[in-house]
Amino acid sequence: MAMGVPINFANFLQTVPAFAEFSPQELEVLEQAMVVGEYPDGYEFIGEERRARNMFLIVEGQVIATHRRSKVRGLDVMERLGPGDIFGLVALIDHRPGWATYLAAGPVTAAYLPANAFELLFTANAPLAYRFQSLIATQLVRDLRACASDLMAAIDETPKG
Repeated sequence: MAMGVPINFANFLQTVPAFAEFSPQELEVLEQAMVVGEYPDGYEFIGEERRARNMFLIVEGQVIATHRRSKVRGLDVMERLGPGDIFGLVALIDHRPGWATYLAAGPVTAAYLPANAFELLFTANAPLAYRFQSLIATQLVRDLRACASDLMAAIDETPKG
């Protein structure tokens, strides 16, 4: 899909592995709750030290997750995300400032789920909510594994002696 070409968001949602367990009706509800937008290179979706207001799903392009480790080391790129990747979940769940900054690496098309819709899906007592909660749990496990992997790599790079 070329940037700038109108997308069929409903069809895109059907291709995202995270939504594989969702029924067509549930995907339709999700599609209606999300807002698709185009963002320029360098756009800050979520900033470190600020509360996230949305959950994002990348449709086209790349987003980098960075973290300011220290004044000496500067900015570390922790992860590159692409189409089908979701971010912004943790800050919406724990209502705390983000632990990373998410920036567009080139032009990006992304959909966002506003915090109030996220909260409704996260806390509702309905089959759609259960699938959404499962999606969140799976994403949090992926995030935890990525952090653990980064931590182990940092430990392996530490000079011995």
